Amino acid sequence: MTEILSLTHSVVRNFIDTVAYVLELLIIIRCIMSWFQPNPYHPLVRKIYELTDPLLRPFQGIFHFGGMDLSPVLALLAIGFVRSLLLRFV
Repeated sequence: MTEILSLTHSVVRNFIDTVAYVLELLIIIRCIMSWFQPNPYHPLVRKIYELTDPLLRPFQGIFHFGGMDLSPVLALLAIGFVRSLLLRFV
């Protein structure tokens, strides 16, 4: 029984880590894409925007530094915070 609980615990922790990593990676890719101004109608670009918009929208307009939008930095910090909070309870 303890082996099953240990395995479940490990699977849940890995799932949380993987989801957080993928979200962080998508935000970083979006930031890099903004330097090159890709075609916004390309399916991959649209999917990345579709997945990251809900993460960035709450932070947009909060901090602007020298004309730069720092919402990706805030979103990355929030993802890290939520990840660590979830891992404490698992």
